[in-house]
Amino acid sequence: MSSAPAAPSTSFFDRLSALVPWLEEQLEHGRVTLTLNQVGASGLHEVHRIEVTSAGWSEDERLLARMRDSLVGLAYWESSHRGGLDVYEVPVKYWESPLQQLWVDPVTDTIDTFPEIRTIVHERQDGTQVSMGTTTGVRVRYEGPSSENPFAATLVIEDLPQEDRALPF
Repeated sequence: MSSAPAAPSTSFFDRLSALVPWLEEQLEHGRVTLTLNQVGASGLHEVHRIEVTSAGWSEDERLLARMRDSLVGLAYWESSHRGGLDVYEVPVKYWESPLQQLWVDPVTDTIDTFPEIRTIVHERQDGTQVSMGTTTGVRVRYEGPSSENPFAATLVIEDLPQEDRALPF
């Protein structure tokens, strides 16, 4: 019995040396260029330079944004350029490290988490307001259009679970 191949993981948990193949698998139309053993922009370290381009494709743009907001981006981002080009410089000494960790978080439908929110107000076009309170803080997430209504998405506001709350209640 044959099974369908597993979908590629949207998170990156591995050694840094496996980053380029993972990026190539994730990109729809963009591309990755790896240049080995370059002098870094600071002039202080020998680096492997990773250039990731989006080719203007929106899914690839979202991947570039996730990369910038990830541990890889925090540690090794060097520059971003108009037209969808991000450059990362990884010091050679870290490239082949056996350390495996979560470098890029998985895709999620959560837009943001607000542990301090206690009131939610919906201001309507007619000037009226609908208000509700919460004691837990909220998580805002996006639910895309459904097969029943392909033109309407939903913004869901849910109470935070106990472990994500700012204050113990």
